Amino acid sequence: MVQRLSELTIPFIQFSLARRPFAARPELGALAMEAVNSWATVEDSMLHMFVHLLGGDESLAVDIYLGLEGDGPKRSVIATAAKARLTPEHFELFSVLLELATTNAKARNKLVHRAWQDSPQLPDALLLKDAKAWMRGMNKGIESSDEIEIYRADDFKNITKANDRLFDFWTTMYVMVKYRPTGPEFEQLCAEPEIRERLGHRKARRDRASNAKPSPQPPGG
Repeated sequence: MVQRLSELTIPFIQFSLARRPFAARPELGALAMEAVNSWATVEDSMLHMFVHLLGGDESLAVDIYLGLEGDGPKRSVIATAAKARLTPEHFELFSVLLELATTNAKARNKLVHRAWQDSPQLPDALLLKDAKAWMRGMNKGIESSDEIEIYRADDFKNITKANDRLFDFWTTMYVMVKYRPTGPEFEQLCAEPEIRERLGHRKARRDRASNAKPSPQPPGG
């Protein structure tokens, strides 16, 4: 699990003066790039799903998807296309995959959009700094080490593993939607721990909402 610098007992952290942390930690740099690339494969699988759901001119569908800025709009158009094409049961499963994609995208975006550093005191790690939050904390006199996260080999591997699993989920969903809507893929996906847990949360929310509704009063009551 990714730690924050503030969780360590080191009273003072010394950052490397070099501006090439991946060169200083090449094995970790390679794992970081694998983690980033693993998300790219997920995005590619989502693009294929969108093209199929939209139908018609494939090149137009690709242009629409790639022309959208940010993860949110892309997931929104995929959800819109899916809601129009899938059964309610399949759409709920589809929505869970989108939720997982939202979570995984956040982990990837950190790796891409924040600043990397290394420290001689942490030879097995790379440090990831939210530069804007760091500066806000410094300006307010707030302890800013909360804005620095420590990434070790297992942290990168866990991100890659999560994306690899999500890629497999999307691939299975694609097979189900395009070729076998009544095949075994639906039950297979619903049995996956990450998906089963989220489906369970959704059902629990529906049950709570249903129980919260007032009982209908008998006529004349």
